[in-house]
Formats: sequence, C-alpha cells, structure tokens
Amino acid sequence: MLSIEVVFSRMHSLYRNLGLQILGGYSNYLVQPTNGAQFNFVADDTFLKSTSGGIANDEATFLYGICRFLQPKKILVIGNSYGVSTLFLSLVNLESDLVALDKFRVNGNAVTRELLKDMHHKTVIEGSTPEDLIAIIDRYLGGAVDFCLIDAVHTDEVQTAEFKILQRYMSAKSVIVFHDVISTDLMKSFNQLRDLDNTFDFKLATKTSSGLGLAIKGDLEPEFESYLAYFTQNLDTVSRFSLAIDTLNLSRYFPAESIKAFKIPPHPQT
Repeated sequence: MLSIEVVFSRMHSLYRNLGLQILGGYSNYLVQPTNGAQFNFVADDTFLKSTSGGIANDEATFLYGICRFLQPKKILVIGNSYGVSTLFLSLVNLESDLVALDKFRVNGNAVTRELLKDMHHKTVIEGSTPEDLIAIIDRYLGGAVDFCLIDAVHTDEVQTAEFKILQRYMSAKSVIVFHDVISTDLMKSFNQLRDLDNTFDFKLATKTSSGLGLAIKGDLEPEFESYLAYFTQNLDTVSRFSLAIDTLNLSRYFPAESIKAFKIPPHPQT
C-alpha cells in the first residue's frame, strides 16, 4: 500500500496533468466550513467543475486507516462526481477491483477515467442508485463487496434502500461508509438501519467533517477496534465537550463558575 503522503502527491499531480486542481479543505480560520468548504472540489483555473464535493482531507486520512486494516479486494463507490474519492481509494488500493458510478456527472466520469487510465481493475460507469446497484455488483465485483463508500443521493429513503441491497452483498469482513450522515441530516434513517440487520455494527464517526456513518460486518482485531473508537466518540461526549469549549470561551469575560445556561423547554411548547 502506498504511503498516504504519496497518495496525496499523486492525486495532486494527476489532476494538474489534466489542467485541474483540488480546492477546499482549508483552515476554518481562512474559510468558514459553510456550504461544504471543508470538502474537496475539482476546478480548472476559472470554474469549479461541480458543486458536489468529494471527501474532506480528514475523512480521506480516516478511510486510509480503514483500508490499511481491512485490505479490501472489492470496492464500490456510489457517487463519483469528478473523482476525488474514487482516485483516492484507487491509489490506496492499487491491486483491488474498484467500480465507481454516477448518473448525472458524465463529464466527471470521463475525467475520472482519464485519471485512472494507467491503473488496473478500475472502472467508472454511468449508473443510478439504488436501481442499478445489483447489476453493477454482480457484473463488476463478482457479487461481493468488501468496502463501499456511499456519497450520492442524500435522502433517508435512498440511504435505506441502498443498505437493504448492500447488506446482501457485503463480504464476511467488510465496511460500508455513509458520507454526510450528520451534515445532511440523515441520522433518522442511519439509526433505523440497526433494526434491519443486527449482523452489522453501526458507528458514527463524530471526528470527521461530514459525520461519516459506518456499518461494519465481521470481527475486527483489537487494534482496528481501537482505531475506530478514536474517531467515533459518542454524541453525549461531543455535547459535553462542546459545552466545555463554550464555557472556556466565555470565561475570558466571566468567571467559569458563574456561567449558568438557561434550560430549554421541552416540546410541545404552548
């Protein structure tokens, strides 16, 4: 497996060779993380090629670790856009079979094919989710998936439909990654997935830009479990930390012990 610094280096070079560049992921002190500025966008010297951003740099780093532990051989990318996530996963998993699909951004698919032209077993196709998933998995991945990244249609209905299909095709040790679970308010359906299949362990990666959701199948070695635990602290812990940071900021002006937050009334409110 290539080192992560080589992966980022090659991504930069491959896009520049096509007259393109990856924008985004800047310090929050430079660009506020609104409208997806924390994610990666492909642009030429004048225009963004798409308003759909790929995985953020912190998410790429997190997924690199997952791939290093998992060593997936069959990879599915749902939602290609202009190829940031697809190229990253292809470089990380050079010997693996990978298929990526996107229905609408056909120019983005063509760009991605050019980026991947010197790599083996990498395919980018026009396809729709969830309608085409079964045929794509059977044709290109031999009916089994070790790693899947979902980053296409961000609705509760589609996220649920995609999982209902994927649960039948994920291998004995595999991971599904749901992008944008927190950032696009997909928590309702993500929490309900547990009721559909208890053979998966569901985790929320609260230390990632979009709030990645994970569905993990199979027993993991302790080191892998510990790695995931680092990135998936529960929401109660996050809430308590947020309150502590708010108190720390206010304590520059008021003694910390004097800060008493107003209680929020429950619903329904009259």
